[in-house]
Amino acid sequence: DAAERERLAGRSLAGALLVVDHTASNVAINLPIAELSKAAKDLGMTVCVDGAHGLLAHDLDLTRIPDVDYYVSNGHKWLSCPRGVAM
Repeated sequence: DAAERERLAGRSLAGALLVVDHTASNVAINLPIAELSKAAKDLGMTVCVDGAHGLLAHDLDLTRIPDVDYYVSNGHKWLSCPRGVAM
């Protein structure tokens, strides 16, 4: 795993940004963002979840994923907003 290799090489990941999909669109896999974000935070990383395909596909409660710094999505897929609307 890349994070472990960096740690063993004596390099810090503090300040690095992990960007991870909540749901991978091409294979429809839901990623374990709570576990991934916890591991990243333990390494000092900032975490951004791309929720474009996961926003309303999950029972989303941001309080259950406290290690996620940013959860971003678009409005046109789930909220019937015009393209370009994001949150």
